[in-house]
Amino acid sequence: MRKGIGIVGKPGGDTLLGGVLALAAFAVYLTTLAPSIGFIDAGELAAVAHSFGVAHPTGYPLFTLLGGVFSHLPLGGSVIWRLNLLAALCCAASVFFFYRVFLSLLLAAGKKPGPDSAARLSAAAAALTLAFSRTFWSQAVGVEVYSLHLLLVSLVLFAFLRALPDGAFAAGSVSDPAPRRKAWCFFAFVLGLSFANHMTTLLLLPGLLYAYFAAHGRGPSAWKNAGRVLPFFVLGLVPYLYLPLRAAAHPALNWGAIVDARSFYWHVAGKQYSGWMFSSLEPAARQFALFSETLPSEFGYLALLPAFAGLIALLRGARRIFAFTVLLFAGCLLYAINYDIHDIVNYFLLAYVVVALWAAFGLRALLDPAGSGRRAVRVTAAALAALGFLGPLALHYRAVDESGNYAVEDYARNVLTGVGSNAVILTTQWDHFIAAAWYLQVVEGERSDVVLVDRELLRRSWYYRYLSRRHPWLTEASRAEIAALLPELDKFERGLPYDPAVIQSAFENVVRSLIANSLKTRPVYVTPEIEPAYLGGLGRLPQGPVFRLYEVPADGSSPPFVPREIFFRPFPKDNDYFRILAGYYAMAHANQGLLLGMRGELEGSEYFLRKALALKPDSREIATWLGQVERARAAVRP
Repeated sequence: MRKGIGIVGKPGGDTLLGGVLALAAFAVYLTTLAPSIGFIDAGELAAVAHSFGVAHPTGYPLFTLLGGVFSHLPLGGSVIWRLNLLAALCCAASVFFFYRVFLSLLLAAGKKPGPDSAARLSAAAAALTLAFSRTFWSQAVGVEVYSLHLLLVSLVLFAFLRALPDGAFAAGSVSDPAPRRKAWCFFAFVLGLSFANHMTTLLLLPGLLYAYFAAHGRGPSAWKNAGRVLPFFVLGLVPYLYLPLRAAAHPALNWGAIVDARSFYWHVAGKQYSGWMFSSLEPAARQFALFSETLPSEFGYLALLPAFAGLIALLRGARRIFAFTVLLFAGCLLYAINYDIHDIVNYFLLAYVVVALWAAFGLRALLDPAGSGRRAVRVTAAALAALGFLGPLALHYRAVDESGNYAVEDYARNVLTGVGSNAVILTTQWDHFIAAAWYLQVVEGERSDVVLVDRELLRRSWYYRYLSRRHPWLTEASRAEIAALLPELDKFERGLPYDPAVIQSAFENVVRSLIANSLKTRPVYVTPEIEPAYLGGLGRLPQGPVFRLYEVPADGSSPPFVPREIFFRPFPKDNDYFRILAGYYAMAHANQGLLLGMRGELEGSEYFLRKALALKPDSREIATWLGQVERARAAVRP
């Protein structure tokens, strides 16, 4: 280490080794890269980036700007593929910086002067173990904000360690931050940029604040330095100005429809999701159990052995680094377990980074000849270092591999291509359909005549501003019902006393009104989960994965029905998301088969019910229907 350049030190051979690690990770990421749209938010984020729109809270302006520029580069392939590639690049780059961070902390805790090959091997093995851990790797195969978040977190930690003085983690040492003011300014700017991508950057602060004041004390110089670099932090937040400026231009995707300071604050603060945070002990216990159960497999099991050894080694020999890492880990975990959402594992990422860092310290302790004293121990540690990343690489490859995944794209196309011109589709299927359909409409220009209405977003006042701008005919026809609902929604959104029954009644009136008024001039469709209570007595005619609504005549008859074949590429794996999608397809076939059976077309009924059962072989309901049809066919055979 050289004086005056911070803990990170000058680049050299470590830059080359870090680059090799990043390239190795990137090569693997490319083989598992998704060629198409993924589940949940992927379609929306890709469409927002390419069209420079406004994404769901907290807006992710830095991701939108960088992704938008990258999506327009002449790299070949589809827009979604280019944005998936950006995710792989971000994760690979973060492997480089995490290696440098791990190595810097290992050297800061060590007592050996000069080159330390054991530290470099340990840091490299830990960085690759992290690179191929399941959740980290999954961010590299498809577009999401977390890939850029990982890069920025690694860069924040790298910049922070670069700004700290030599010996910052030594007990009792306190130094003046002024000589490294430029480094602190750079750190503050990168920290602001990280906040401009994802607000969970906040989880870094407990550890960073502890390490900063431990190194510089709480005297005037430490506070003056913080004040001097504050403008650079604010500068890093400037991308947030994009949100109101772009919202004012009314882009095709304009989540939040930001019109004033209040709507801007609500969007950036994620108020829409506040009800899911710190709600009760029950979801916290459930999410903690999930973390505990999945942590061993996350790293392929073996990495937890050196991680535990590293934590003990830090407690014994590097108390400040121990406290720094524990604060990062605990802050992340306490926040994440109190957020009651399904895809919570992405919020555990910082905790996984810390576990990998502890593993680096454990390997370093075992590889140190002075520390272990026995060659057998060092050989075992070297084997753990190798298996630590080879294990996750082999264990997670198939589970993470998205290279053959076209499932979401196929499903969205099956829905969109099967509806009539200028159709209205009412649905709640965000994870499998809405976000992907937005991408197909906005980016690929497919079925832009179709109006998508997210029923759950009709519970948010901003959505009516958005719909009024995009489809004024839709909201104008239901103006009275919407006017009755909005004051009640305002009470709910402002945290004022409200009556849930009044809101629900007004909400149902709005949904029924939108359907009834749209049906006067356009074909209207709903996905199967839309309950009959919202349909106002209308009939449902199955058309592929959706139902077309119609007014039931006095004689109870239904419109002509032509069954539709549904084609899609095979699912590459089996998990909850694919199982739900298989269920949608199964019911689409089953509903067509049931209607054919009711009309006496038993051969066609059996055909579609067999296809349904093949997709959902454990469905007793479909099996019962099929059995009834088979018996009916047998009874009429000569």
